[in-house]
Amino acid sequence: MGLAYDVYGQEEIDTMQVLPEVEVKVGKLIGSVPYSISTLTVAPSMHQASSINEYLSSFAGIYTWSAINYAQDTRLSSRGFGARSAFGIRGVKIITDDLPDSSPDGQAQMDNIDFASLSKVELLRGPQSGMYGNNSGGVLNIYTVDLDKPSGISAAYSRGSYGFGQLRLAANYNRNRFKASIGYNRTNVNGFREWSAFENNIYNGLLRYDIDKRQSLKMVLNFVNSPFANDPGGLKQEELAVSRVNARPANLLYNAGESVTQSKIGLIYNVKWDNGNKLVAKSYYVNRTFENKLPFEANGIVTIDRQLFGASLDFMTNFVFLKKHFKSQIGLEYDDQNDVRRQYNNLANARGDIGFDQKELFKSKAVYALTNVKLHNKWYINTNVRYDVISTKADDFYLNNGNQSGMNDIGNVNYALSIDHLLSQYVRLGLIKSTGFESPTLNELSNNPNGLGGFNNDLRPMLSDNIELNVKLNGNNRWSGQVSFFHIRSKNEIIGYELPNQNGRSYYRNAGDTKRNGIEVEGHFIFSQLLSSDFSYTFSDFKYGDYLDFDGNALPGLPMHAAYLSIRLKPTKQVDFILENKYSSQLFLNDKNTDKTDGFVESNVRVKWNLRIRKVALNFFGGVNNVFDQAYFSNVRINAAGARYYEAAPPINGYLGLTITL
Repeated sequence: MGLAYDVYGQEEIDTMQVLPEVEVKVGKLIGSVPYSISTLTVAPSMHQASSINEYLSSFAGIYTWSAINYAQDTRLSSRGFGARSAFGIRGVKIITDDLPDSSPDGQAQMDNIDFASLSKVELLRGPQSGMYGNNSGGVLNIYTVDLDKPSGISAAYSRGSYGFGQLRLAANYNRNRFKASIGYNRTNVNGFREWSAFENNIYNGLLRYDIDKRQSLKMVLNFVNSPFANDPGGLKQEELAVSRVNARPANLLYNAGESVTQSKIGLIYNVKWDNGNKLVAKSYYVNRTFENKLPFEANGIVTIDRQLFGASLDFMTNFVFLKKHFKSQIGLEYDDQNDVRRQYNNLANARGDIGFDQKELFKSKAVYALTNVKLHNKWYINTNVRYDVISTKADDFYLNNGNQSGMNDIGNVNYALSIDHLLSQYVRLGLIKSTGFESPTLNELSNNPNGLGGFNNDLRPMLSDNIELNVKLNGNNRWSGQVSFFHIRSKNEIIGYELPNQNGRSYYRNAGDTKRNGIEVEGHFIFSQLLSSDFSYTFSDFKYGDYLDFDGNALPGLPMHAAYLSIRLKPTKQVDFILENKYSSQLFLNDKNTDKTDGFVESNVRVKWNLRIRKVALNFFGGVNNVFDQAYFSNVRINAAGARYYEAAPPINGYLGLTITL
C-alpha cells in the first residue's frame, strides 16, 4: 500500500493525532501492492491553490516547474519521465476523479483543475504501461470534492503579491441516495515578471446517484475559460543581470501567450455483487480550443481544435484456485483524439497568412489483465499485462509545399511482475519489474524540423525497463515511511531542442538510450499532538548512454539531489502553523552539460486559524513564500536556443485568505 498522510492539517480530534489508515484509490491496483505510491489527504486550505506544485512538494521522486508561468502550464517529471516537455505534461498520466486528463497521445494540461477543491492526491511512480498504457512513466491521481461530506455552501477569497486574486464558490448536497457538488473558481494574477498576467475561470460539477446498495452512477462536468496567459519567455544570463523581472523583448513584440476554452463530461457506472465481483464502465468526451502565440513571425500562431472521446470496461473478481486466493481484473479501453492544427504568421497584432493546415488523428485500443495471488499469509505475487494498438494519421490540407499526409500503426505489449512480502508488522518489501512505452505526442510529431507538414517519421516511441526494490515502514501509527531503489533503462529517449531562428518552438529527436538510477525516501512523523513533520529525499543519477556526442552526460532539467522538510505546529485545535523547506541541487540546462543552475533552498510559512460562530465556520489562512528571499528559477527551458534558459522565481511574497462555510 501507499503512504497516506495529511500535510496541511488533520481533522481536529481530542486525542493524540494518529496516522490515518492507508487507503489507495489508484484505479487499476488490486490487492496488496508493492509499488512506490505517495498519497496526500488535503485538509482545508492553507495555501494559494494556484498550482498542483503546491501539493507535490513533499512527494519523493517528482520534480515540478512552471508554477508561475501559466502559458507554459505546469510541467512535472517523475523519475525523469516528462522532463522533455516544453510545455504541459508528458510521460506522466493525469487522472482526475477517475477520468483521464491526459489526452490519448500523452499530452496533459492542468488549467481545467480547481486546485482549491482537492481532497486527495496520489502519485504512482515508475513505468506503468502494463496497467495504464501509453505515456505512463508515472500516474498522478487527483480527487476533487468529497461527495460524502455534509451538505453546505462555502465561499473563499484570497489576495496575494503581484496582483494575485482567487474567488471560489461551492455548494454541496448530500441527501439519501443523491450527492452533488458544484463550484466556480476565478483566478487572476498580474505576475512577478513583465508580461506574465493570467486569468482563468473554472466551473465544476460532480454528481453521484446511488441506484441501490450495489449500483451507482457518477457524472463529472467541467468547463474552463482562460482568455489569456501571457508568456514572458526565457532570458539569458546577461539579461538576468540587468533585471530578473523583464520579459524577453520578442515575447512582448509578438504578444506571446495562450488562450484556452475546454469542456468535459464523463460518466462512471459501478456495480458490485454480493460475492465481491465488480464491474466499472466509464466514458468521457472533451472539446478543447487552444491558441498559442510564439515569439516569431513565420507560423508563429498555432491553433488547435481538439476533440477527445474514450470508453473503458473493467471487471474484477475474486476466487480460490489450488487453495490460493486470487484477485483478478480484466479490462478494455478505447480512446480517440482528433486535432485540427493550423499555423499562421504572427504579425504581432494580427493573424497573417496560413502556413500549416492539418487534421491529426490518434486512436488507441487496449486489452489488459491484472492478477494478485496470495501465496501465503505474508507473500503475494502481482502480475499485469497489456496490449495496445495505436494508430496515427495526418491529413495535410496545406498543399503549397506538397502533400505530407501519412499514417502509421504500432502495437505494443507491456507487463509488470512484482513480489510483495510482509516481513513483519512494521516492514513490507516489494520487488518490481515493469516496462513502459511513450509514443510521441501529436504536437511532437507535427513539429517537423524540415518545416513541412505531415509527421516527423524519424521520431520513434520510447521504450523503458524498470526494476525496483521498495521498502515500506510503519511504526505503531506514530510514524511511517518508504524507501525505493530503482534502475531504469530506456531506448529511443525523446529529447526536446530548439532551432536558433525559432526560439520558443520545440522540436524533438531520439537519443539512443539512457540509464537512470535513483533512491527515493519518505518519512512522516507524529511526535505529539503539538508537533509533526514530513520529510522526503530523492537521489537521481540519470545519464545518456548513447546519444550523439553526449554519452555519459546527465539528463538536463533534473537535480541529482532534492529534499523536503516540513515542521507542523498545532498549539490549539484552531491554529495550524507549517514551516516547509525545499532543497534542489544544481541542474544542467542542456545536453552538452555546459550550462547549469546553482542549487537553492526555498522556505515557506503557512498559517491557518479556524473559528466557528454558531453555524458559520470561518477559516483564515495566509502564508509567506520564499521567506529568506532566495534568488532561484521557477522554470528552466531545456536546450533553449541562444541560451535563453532562465525564468526567475519571485522574491519574498505573501498571501491572505478567508473561507466561509455554512
